[in-house]
Amino acid sequence: FFLLFVTVFVWGIVSSIIRSFYKMLHGVISKGSNNTYMAFGYVIVTALPLVGIFDCESYSSIHGVVAVLFFGSTSIYMALIGNALYKHKD
Repeated sequence: FFLLFVTVFVWGIVSSIIRSFYKMLHGVISKGSNNTYMAFGYVIVTALPLVGIFDCESYSSIHGVVAVLFFGSTSIYMALIGNALYKHKD
């Protein structure tokens, strides 16, 4: 029960942060770029709870794939958002 509670709680926080960046950049950057950023955000929100659910001892291959998806998408998302915010900081 605790794992489910934490998963839903963290999912809510991460998804609200991604939606807030989407709204913040709406009209500032192109719609295609903003939708691309949101797609990376969906991958992050989907992969985050799966990393915790599939532990590395029992489900090592699933855990590894989902962890790569999560950390890779997070890195790309952060770079894209950081670049967009830096370019349009005024």
